[in-house]
Amino acid sequence: MDGFTDSSNAERFYFGGLTHVHRTFEIDKAWRHIGRSVKLFHILENVFAEYILDNSVFVQNPITNQILL
Repeated sequence: MDGFTDSSNAERFYFGGLTHVHRTFEIDKAWRHIGRSVKLFHILENVFAEYILDNSVFVQNPITNQILL
């Protein structure tokens, strides 16, 4: 999980490529830490997250919110 893009690489999964204007230094540090605690994998067309550490991770996506509501 990272903040970079590589549209030619189908093996790469991408979160957070654009910075948020209200993101503080502390939030940015937490975001980088989460990247080392989650393992992402896909089966067919589904993406799953496996938590490596004991701490919870919350992922929110506007598209998913619209689908689930």
